Amino acid sequence: MNEQIVDCKRIRALFFDAGATILKSDFEISKLLVQFAGELGVELSLPYVKQAYDDANREYLLLYSQLFYRGKLAELEEYWHSFGSQLIIKTGCSQPDIKANRLHEMLTEYLLGDNSKAWRSFDDVLPVLNEARLRGLTLGIVSNWDHTLHRVLELLNLKQHFDFVLASAEVGSEKPDTAIFEKALNLAGVDAEEAMHIGDAYDADVAGALAADITPVLIDRNNAYPEAECIRITDLRQLWDYI
Repeated sequence: MNEQIVDCKRIRALFFDAGATILKSDFEISKLLVQFAGELGVELSLPYVKQAYDDANREYLLLYSQLFYRGKLAELEEYWHSFGSQLIIKTGCSQPDIKANRLHEMLTEYLLGDNSKAWRSFDDVLPVLNEARLRGLTLGIVSNWDHTLHRVLELLNLKQHFDFVLASAEVGSEKPDTAIFEKALNLAGVDAEEAMHIGDAYDADVAGALAADITPVLIDRNNAYPEAECIRITDLRQLWDYI
C-alpha cells in the first residue's frame, strides 16, 4: 500500500461520500424502467432506455441547481414525468401520459417509498458512526447526489448520525470541485488539516479532497486501487488506525 505521509492526529471532522461508501444498492434505473413499463403493458428496449436515461440524467443535473435554488422542485418532478412520457410515446402506446404517470409513481415508490428496500448500508457504517460520536468528531456527508439523498438517509435511519448532509446538486458544486469541500469545512467549523474525507472514487473523492487540502481516505472495498498513493482502507473500521 502506497500511502501519503500525513498527520492524522488533529482530525476533528469526518466527511463521507454516500454511494458505495456508506450506501449500497443492487438496482439499475434503466432496468427498473423496463420492468415497470412491462408491468404496465408497455415494451421498452433496454439499450434504448439506458442511453436515453444517461442523456436525461446529465441534463437533469445541469438543471437541478438552477431550479432548486428557485424553489421549483415540482418542475424537477415534471422533468422526469416528461422523460417517461417520451419513452412511452416512442412505443406508439395509447394514453402515454397515463402510463407515464404510473411509471413515475412505481419508480418513486420503489426508490423512496416508506417500504423501499432499494437501499442498504454497509455493515461497517453504524459501528464507525457510533465510535466517531464517542470520540467527539463532527460528521458530514459530501456526495455527488440530488435532494433525494436526504430521503434515502432517512429511510435507513442514518441521517440522524450526521451534523450535515451536502448533496452536490443542492450546493451547485460537484466533487472534485473544491467548493463543496469548502462548504463542508465551513459547516463543520474546522480547518482543512483537521478534516478527513472518505470516499470510493479516486478522481472525485481523493483528488477533490487533496485539492481542498483535506486528508483523503480511499475506501476500496473491492481492492480496485492496490497502488493508490493515499490512505487506503477496505473496511471503514480501519479508519481508527489513522486517527
